[in-house]
Amino acid sequence: EPIAGLDPAAQLATLEILKAQAAAGATVVATLHDLCLADRFADRLLLLEAGFLAADGLPREALAQDALARVFGLQAAWVEGPFGRVLTTAGALGAATGEVPSGPDGSAGSGVDTMATGVGV
Repeated sequence: EPIAGLDPAAQLATLEILKAQAAAGATVVATLHDLCLADRFADRLLLLEAGFLAADGLPREALAQDALARVFGLQAAWVEGPFGRVLTTAGALGAATGEVPSGPDGSAGSGVDTMATGVGV
């Protein structure tokens, strides 16, 4: 996770450098947990749930509302803002009942990882 622990300005600068390297022909693979940054910088996104591939495609496809609900247990939507798309959430599905989303193996919690990959992170 190349931007873990960095302040917001350094996160953006790092991802801009990686994007420029990809534009120059390098293959860049990065693991990100910030869905907004993954949406903004990735050309292709692999969404992993408990080690299994849950979605693969353009960020707009891989991070669609149904995938966010299924994988993260979130009631969420993307909104266009002045600087790009922003993820807004109404909360966790089942939060009012105390239910916790389960992973594909039935274990508690989603165990979710988001991997932004491809020609241009």
